[in-house]
Amino acid sequence: MWITVVENFHIPPGKLSELEAIENLVMGESAINAYTLQPLAHYAKLFTLELTFAPPDNGSGGFKILETSPLEELETAAPPAGFDFDGRRRVYGAAEFIRSFSDRGHAHLFGFYVDEALRSRGAASWFLNRCEKALRLDYLISAIDLSVAEDNLRAAAFYRKNGYSVSESVKDYYGSGRDRLIMNKKI
Repeated sequence: MWITVVENFHIPPGKLSELEAIENLVMGESAINAYTLQPLAHYAKLFTLELTFAPPDNGSGGFKILETSPLEELETAAPPAGFDFDGRRRVYGAAEFIRSFSDRGHAHLFGFYVDEALRSRGAASWFLNRCEKALRLDYLISAIDLSVAEDNLRAAAFYRKNGYSVSESVKDYYGSGRDRLIMNKKI
């Protein structure tokens, strides 16, 4: 089994449906849909974490493979329980970045999620690291910020583990009672 980071420029219908489904499952009320995902692929940066039976190739247009690795090289040697592969590419995560208009070297991590089956296995850190590397080398991004709910301790710990630090706490960031931590990282 292979794990792959893909940079998407256009999302075909099947992949778009997979992205919408995992977005809804993982992000809940803050999930976005096809009307936002497709523009993110076209005008921002949308990376996907995908699993396949065989090493993928760059195939036709619409995407670029950034890195692929045998799943066994991550922290786990066994495929996650509950995977139902049928030989097609399957999306198990996404990272959505928006570049700043005022500082071209700065990007905002708009959304980041990895399917529960791959969490605590090293896949999310591997994925985030590969996305940051592509932003730094291909797009000259040198800093990333993100926001995370103050009560989402697991996500905040994940970002800290991956080099992000809290720059401020903002009360009512997304409306009444929706406080956020703003986190930053130089890459």
